Amino acid sequence: MVYTHDGLTAETTGTAGPVENWIDGHVRKRTLRGQTVTIADRLGTAGVQAYADSDVSRIDLVTGGVERLIAFRSMRNVLPTVAAKGRRPLLNALTYLLETDPQHGKYARYAVVTSGLPVEVGGDLRGRIEALQRLVSRFAYKARRDYDVEMLFRGTEYTRKVRASGEDATYHPHCNLIYTPMRRLSQDEWAAFLAMMHVHFGTVLKDCGRIENTREVVKYTFKPAELLEADPDELRWVYEQTTKLRLVSSFGDLAELMKRLKDGRLKLATLKGEIVECHKEHREPRDPNARSTGEVRQRWLGTTLPSPTATPWAEPSALIENYDAAPDTAVMDELGRRQRAARAAWDANGAPEPEQALAIAAGLLAGKVALIGERQQRAPFRVHTGSLTDALEAPAPTPLSGGDARRFPAVDAPRTPEAEDGVNRLRRGPGWQGAKRPKLGWKPVDASRSEVRSRRDGGRAGRWVGTGPPPAAA
Repeated sequence: MVYTHDGLTAETTGTAGPVENWIDGHVRKRTLRGQTVTIADRLGTAGVQAYADSDVSRIDLVTGGVERLIAFRSMRNVLPTVAAKGRRPLLNALTYLLETDPQHGKYARYAVVTSGLPVEVGGDLRGRIEALQRLVSRFAYKARRDYDVEMLFRGTEYTRKVRASGEDATYHPHCNLIYTPMRRLSQDEWAAFLAMMHVHFGTVLKDCGRIENTREVVKYTFKPAELLEADPDELRWVYEQTTKLRLVSSFGDLAELMKRLKDGRLKLATLKGEIVECHKEHREPRDPNARSTGEVRQRWLGTTLPSPTATPWAEPSALIENYDAAPDTAVMDELGRRQRAARAAWDANGAPEPEQALAIAAGLLAGKVALIGERQQRAPFRVHTGSLTDALEAPAPTPLSGGDARRFPAVDAPRTPEAEDGVNRLRRGPGWQGAKRPKLGWKPVDASRSEVRSRRDGGRAGRWVGTGPPPAAA
């Protein structure tokens, strides 16, 4: 089923997901935005303009929050928020493909391929990345032709490391690959395929088994926390070495899915925990000559699908250009109509009064934001022992500012009785799913890693899930 934009908006407005997910997402977005602004300012110091000339405001259609959006140039290889926005469609498409295609969903695997020795600052990082990506393209052809293994995804990343001397920084490009055997391969065929991979790339390569979480594969092309350690001149060099490089690419069935969505003006969205297809809303293009002619007037750009921006309950937002200009009758009429429709859907789906929802959100942040910030500062998490990408490291939380300050009271504000009651009701209601606690015990792993695991864990082919060290092998 393919939803219309307005139909999916009515279905999801006023629905709520897990509260902890909303708090995590709120802190993560705020951290990412701060990192992006810092990197953009440093690029400006080095003579690279990272900000775009735009005046677009987002108006929450139920809670009424207004935020003037910071516009950045399309520099997705160095700016974190632009990278996150660019990877979202591909991440949704990959997840959708694995959920709807039995072959890919059951047998898709991923591997990490390195590019050899690190590149020093000032070296030919672009040439190293281009050579690695050409190798991946040739590998995709050989894998399909000789072994019936179909490539789906290639994501190039570059990590920044500082030498032991603490002076010189180096960059190490590597690729995350996703591929699927399209038929059953015998043990000898699979061994031959892995041997071909090692010979073809000639560098460190690791088959990481079947995919458990697409977010661990489709990640940022860089670590924002690492780029924050670079000075303006180094950031300029990184930008010049990576600009216009296509660091993320799709192949095979994933490329066909992306093409079908683009040709049909479709996008993927989440409905009740599942990814569904939805028609894109027709939006009026911005007038590039408006500023040059000196004409500043309000212009209606469109609406977004509902998302939990101000509160844990999802609501749509309107996008208006030059919102602070003299009110335009047509724009204000359209805004009022959309607000009434959003409020009707909000009430129909059982969401609380907007004022109570904002109080609940403030109470949740007052009690949780510091805890979440501390939790994100723990030691970086590494996927498998040979993974080259760490989780996003977030600095300590800072006071709310900008659009956040207009939405919420100060983070140390006490919970009101109404907010406390709303939090309890949210926890008991159908929208509260609770945090998943790991069950203690041994979790089976993929057969390709069983031998390694069995040696390391004392004879058990699995990994210990729980707190503390695993029990001694029997």
